[in-house]
Amino acid sequence: LLLIGEQMNPEYVRQIINLTQSTSASYLLMASLDISRRNLALRGKESFEEVIELSEYARHEINAIGGYYAYSKELIDGVSVCDFDVT
Repeated sequence: LLLIGEQMNPEYVRQIINLTQSTSASYLLMASLDISRRNLALRGKESFEEVIELSEYARHEINAIGGYYAYSKELIDGVSVCDFDVT
């Protein structure tokens, strides 16, 4: 990690690295993962449907700008492109 420039505080960077690097379990991280897992179990399908809806809306808006094109499922030809992740 390069600490170049006056805006980089080496002590702050060291603290952040120490927060993320540990041999012990991070209870904050484990709790966050548990909450995320529960949320996906209870609302996962609805959440992903909303993500797909938003990505399709964004793709439509980008294509309406002119000079830009956001690809979609039309790329699928069964030979070189077999599937397309709409998210």
